[in-house]
Amino acid sequence: MAVDGRLARAVQLVLPELEPEERVFARSQATLGPSPWGFLWLAVPLSIALNLARYSGATGLVAYGPWVNGLLYGIALAVWMLFVQRPGFVVLTDRRLLFVRASVLGRVPLRLVLAVPRADYRITDQGEGWTAAFVILRDRRGKRLRLNFPKRLWWGSEDTREVARLLRRPPGAPSTATS
Repeated sequence: MAVDGRLARAVQLVLPELEPEERVFARSQATLGPSPWGFLWLAVPLSIALNLARYSGATGLVAYGPWVNGLLYGIALAVWMLFVQRPGFVVLTDRRLLFVRASVLGRVPLRLVLAVPRADYRITDQGEGWTAAFVILRDRRGKRLRLNFPKRLWWGSEDTREVARLLRRPPGAPSTATS
């Protein structure tokens, strides 16, 4: 299923949840959670410990060095993608920010997991990393929400640029709906 088909399915999932006269302004593929490079915080210290053990004369599995390091990075990446990152789709309406959770493999939209009124949050930080552009939001209670937009979409998708642009606008500001 192409990205456009998955986006359309994500919008179809949220349509029954919309309030009367609430309109969809923009939608995009995104990831909810920490930086995509965060898995290195798991892998690098373990790799350093493994190498220190190897050079101190340890035997067994540690003696294989590069093979074990590669396996370690692969396991850390898999744990990060399965349990920390939450792939999905952002759907922005005139009143709310909605996040539809997607499957890890295939990115098929599954269910609506977040519906935040736009008036309840503000952007505290935004920028671009190596693999993703990000927007960090805080609600009135101080809860932090980080949205990562894959760079291939950030540079190549008008939908993603529209979500980022509309997130910076106050709710109720006039705009065009994309439904």
